[in-house]
Amino acid sequence: MTAYPNPFSDAVTISDISKVKSVSVMDASGKTVRTIEKPASQIYLNDVKAGLHFIILKMTDGTVKTIKAIKK
Repeated sequence: MTAYPNPFSDAVTISDISKVKSVSVMDASGKTVRTIEKPASQIYLNDVKAGLHFIILKMTDGTVKTIKAIKK
């Protein structure tokens, strides 16, 4: 599972969203800036600050996957 484009400017697309229950976006300091229940494959993050972010995917089977993404 991947997030693209990386670095991004307005939106990130998750390659396979079918098994994702929710998405949380954290900034580099660990602060949660967005939580999305029942996400679509495209996540709009145009209002978050530029820099490193962690996209945390909580899966329907209980596992968690973290993807690093950089906002331009």
